[in-house]
Amino acid sequence: MSQEAVRSNYNDIGAFVMERIYAPGFLSLEGPVATQRLIDAAQLQANERVLEVGSGLGGPALHIAATVPCHVTGVDIVPDNVSHASDAAHAAGLAARSRFVVGDALSLPFADQRFDVVVGQDAWCHIPHKDRFVASLPGMLAPGGRVAFSDWLVADGLPADLRSEVGEVTASPGIASQAQYAQWLANAGLILEHTQDLTTVFADEYERVLARLSELEAEVTARFSAKVARIVYGKHAFIAERFQRAQLRGVLFLARVA
Repeated sequence: MSQEAVRSNYNDIGAFVMERIYAPGFLSLEGPVATQRLIDAAQLQANERVLEVGSGLGGPALHIAATVPCHVTGVDIVPDNVSHASDAAHAAGLAARSRFVVGDALSLPFADQRFDVVVGQDAWCHIPHKDRFVASLPGMLAPGGRVAFSDWLVADGLPADLRSEVGEVTASPGIASQAQYAQWLANAGLILEHTQDLTTVFADEYERVLARLSELEAEVTARFSAKVARIVYGKHAFIAERFQRAQLRGVLFLARVA
């Protein structure tokens, strides 16, 4: 699966639907509730320098900038997302505390910068070669820096064909397991301090997502087509079932530079 597949997942249709079923400005489950969970886990402090990798429409970064408040840099591979996030920052009066740039997680343009915290909100599953990405994190962190992220994972031992299907449906090339992330963090010299299993939370939230999608059916049909409405619902019904069966999992990680 290429990064083009990831971009296509966040095209006009994808972004329109996800923002409506999650929260305005968010492309991930629970919206600002999930962002606050990351803030609490990382114990973010005022004026820290935060990098969000996979910043989407800007919701998480702007929530951090507004509530902690911190200086937040968001990077996303989709140019339209970055434009939307930048506009949202100006509209919210947060442009002085946030900036958004287009960039690839595997070649981030921050070689001369150090951040106190790197965060990700259900976005890193979309990054191919996640081992390389995780290995790059210490080089972007200041001494004592933290990494706090939540992500969609597959259960250990999931059959290869189902793992491949999950990766395809969720636009998650090489979707990882919890054990893989733990190993990659250790290989990078990062100390894993805390994990939180969010699978039940995600499964319950996806029941609400399906209900919202049902309410949106007429609007999606009118805006795009009945075929698109069926495809969108079918895709999310598949994801909901995988969470219910714990074949697809949600986990929060907190790690620190040694």
